[in-house]
Amino acid sequence: MEITLRNEKAIFKRIYQLTESHIDRIEGIDPDEMTTEDKIKTVQEYYKQATDKNNPLRGNCVIDDSMFGRMVMGTIQSYDIMDNPKYRDIKGLLSIINETFEHQDGDE
Repeated sequence: MEITLRNEKAIFKRIYQLTESHIDRIEGIDPDEMTTEDKIKTVQEYYKQATDKNNPLRGNCVIDDSMFGRMVMGTIQSYDIMDNPKYRDIKGLLSIINETFEHQDGDE
């Protein structure tokens, strides 16, 4: 139960951070007069408009890369493997290995 509450708080904190960083980009609203829940719903709708391939006006919606591939209000979460530092390190090591072996293959 304790872990669930901790995770719930962490998720809400992340959603709130994303909301605060995007709420000012939405025209025609006054975030100072909105509740936190209303702000979250508004940013969620903005996100949906920005990512909807059938929306001809989606180019007008600007969202940070941090909003892509993350869970926002129950949508499906995709996972970018390179977000994990371990895999970034492995990619770097593979580059070094490839560079080393390609160099050796060229010498022979």
